[in-house]
Amino acid sequence: MQNPFLDNKQGIEIQIAFVLSCLLMAAFFVSPALMSISMGGILLVGIIHVKSLSEIIKSDKRLKILTLLFILFLVFHLFGLFLSDNFQEGQRKFFLKLPFLLSPFIWIVFFKFNKLQQNIILICFIFFTYLTGTISTLIYFQNQDYFDALIRAAKPMPIYFGYGIYHIQFSVLNAIACLSGLYLLVFQKANIQKFVFFAVLVFTVINITNLHVLSARTGLLAFYVAVFIFVLMYLKNEGKAKYLKFFPLLILFPIIAYFLSDSLQNRMANSLEDWDTIVHSKDANDKSVAMRVQAWKNGFALLQEHPIKGIGLGDVDTEMQRKYIERKTNLLEQNRKNPHNQFLETALQVGVVGALILFLIFVFYALVQQKRYIGFGILIILFVSMFFESLFERQVSVMAMTYFMAFFLFEHNNKGE
Repeated sequence: MQNPFLDNKQGIEIQIAFVLSCLLMAAFFVSPALMSISMGGILLVGIIHVKSLSEIIKSDKRLKILTLLFILFLVFHLFGLFLSDNFQEGQRKFFLKLPFLLSPFIWIVFFKFNKLQQNIILICFIFFTYLTGTISTLIYFQNQDYFDALIRAAKPMPIYFGYGIYHIQFSVLNAIACLSGLYLLVFQKANIQKFVFFAVLVFTVINITNLHVLSARTGLLAFYVAVFIFVLMYLKNEGKAKYLKFFPLLILFPIIAYFLSDSLQNRMANSLEDWDTIVHSKDANDKSVAMRVQAWKNGFALLQEHPIKGIGLGDVDTEMQRKYIERKTNLLEQNRKNPHNQFLETALQVGVVGALILFLIFVFYALVQQKRYIGFGILIILFVSMFFESLFERQVSVMAMTYFMAFFLFEHNNKGE
């Protein structure tokens, strides 16, 4: 295998960024502090090479528009920070989102990575996802009755590794890892050694299994939407339209997975109970999806009071609780959730124009990556997930979104396609 450090076109800073990227893949699961250090180092390398940004955005006018959108998004968040009555909480949320707001500096680093480095980073991510998920799955099977009772009660399945990443964030990262594994197996087979290919195959099969056993609905839904779109794009763009007639067979996979997984059956039963609660306006307490619907309604009612400027980065939590009381909710205090929708949360924090900018950022990322199946697939996973979870409100999902949304922007610059 070629040495990933022997690239005469790269300076030592880019090779350090490569090492930091590998550390970041582990840090997602083991250490928030290491996450901050790794991402901070990668951003610093990008800032050191800031002159390269003009070269990058000249290569594609869509990247120029995307850069302008990030500048606007940063300005809106600065405005949202100073609008906050709770300035300390506003500062916390601003710095939490700062890596995403500074995404163009990360582009500079990715622009200089080669294909081997890109593949190694993905393999590191797939492995640490496998390690985290497998430990949690084994603990589930050792205590299956207890955890099945948690699932039936709409409680989260704990992740037993590292610092204890939240189960929904883990499911989203696992969905990305599963899709990344499929990408390496299908599109990069010629560029990785046989034993590495076999290891990636094993890790990916186990990651997909863990995704179903741990059965967080957000990650599962996002994964299947991304896979279906991934396959459709591939068949259409690669002149394989004749195989579209077999596309409906893909639906067999989640059906088979359902009958093989007790935890997934319990989660589906819980989802049907949630649906009945929503449709018939029953008591939503301790019903996960039904409580989300109540949170969305509460958030939209609050947004109507401040549609243009929002209510500030630091005040959404307080104002959401005030609105619940004002609307005379029957939800218990511990069940009065925050928006659980990133677009709604952003609109509340910085106004509807800020939420529109976030949507356009996704649009232009997608336009750049529309023929790069893995990059587009990851965008789909994140986009779908943001309708059910406020991904910018936890460090790990902010870092992962920032990294993986941009990771394949410059795939066309690398050899081995």
